[in-house]
Amino acid sequence: MQSCREKEDLARQASLPVVRLTTDDGGPVTSKTVYKAGTIVIEDADSTFTAQMEIRGRGNTTWDPENIPKLPYRLKLKERTRLFGLSTDKSWNLLANWSDKSLLRNRVCFELSKIVGMEWTPRSVPVEVYFNGEYVGVYDFIEHRTISPERVNIDTKSGDIYFELENNLDSPVCWTTELGHPVNFKEPENPQQSQIDYAKQFFKDFEDALSAKQYSRVYDEFIDVDSFINNYIVEEFSKDIDGILRKSTFLTLKNGGKLQMYNLWDFDITFGNCDYYQDGQEPWEGWWVRTHNQWGTARGWYWLMFQDPVFVEKVKQRWNEVYPDFRQLYYRIDKMAEEMGGAPKRNFEKWPILDKYVWPNYKVTGSYKAEVEWLKENYLKRLEWMNTNINKL
Repeated sequence: MQSCREKEDLARQASLPVVRLTTDDGGPVTSKTVYKAGTIVIEDADSTFTAQMEIRGRGNTTWDPENIPKLPYRLKLKERTRLFGLSTDKSWNLLANWSDKSLLRNRVCFELSKIVGMEWTPRSVPVEVYFNGEYVGVYDFIEHRTISPERVNIDTKSGDIYFELENNLDSPVCWTTELGHPVNFKEPENPQQSQIDYAKQFFKDFEDALSAKQYSRVYDEFIDVDSFINNYIVEEFSKDIDGILRKSTFLTLKNGGKLQMYNLWDFDITFGNCDYYQDGQEPWEGWWVRTHNQWGTARGWYWLMFQDPVFVEKVKQRWNEVYPDFRQLYYRIDKMAEEMGGAPKRNFEKWPILDKYVWPNYKVTGSYKAEVEWLKENYLKRLEWMNTNINKL
């Protein structure tokens, strides 16, 4: 005869995999920099996986233990392992999606990333998580941004570089470009001085070419333009508040090559889930990435690129290529919610915030169903606004 615990676990496994995290000392994770030893157990309908791990916090605004009780985590397994049929690696993330009450925005935007064909799209699965025996809700179990053939496929030993645009400037080597974009060396973390000098000069030469009158210097000698367009389309379409080349933007520079927008990241406050644009527009209206950087309007890389008629035509062409697939994705959002079964209900029983404002919610809907509908409403309205206005450029 099954115990209540066994019945509960079987019911959970029928909808989403279960991830059980246990720290060796039984205590909480309190640091974003110091790992704590522990064990991970993953249970799904077919198997159980157990391994030693290390765990720490992750995120910027999402890591706030004093104000946000549902915390995001970075996991590092002792051995490289293929989990959920994703890549083989040690490093993984658990995204809490605290502000995104649909629990879907990151996964929806990663589908957009696949459609436009970014060089790498982090893959994820929704899971339910226990921490030291306590149920803590629905998370996205997602690949971390590591250098490997299955993830960020570059060769740092031969001089390739992985950058993040992040205005916290929290890497050992970082600077702000003349046009106001914050550059952080991600890999290698501690580059040689010659590599630092080369990178800084490369960004300067790119920005000089971009700023040159009538493009007398050709900026596309420095960047993979197609990747910049693909990045732009997803960031603008989702109206990502941080998509103005100030946060969570990842580029590669291969030795002797061009800057490439490599992968997208961090979409929990997109598609109608942000209340501080201050542009006077409805959340599905208005240009954002095209016209802004962190210092204001009418400045930055994309603003200058859009002064180039050739770039504008390429954006229009690419938009019209991906628009049908973007529209089809809208019809899959309900299915993505349904596939989580009863997990969202359990998440919001644990965290009863559906009728409360959680920064930076634009709207408080009061129910999980209404949250999904609000996401869908913004997705569809933004899709049509973009389609009309891009084709007017």
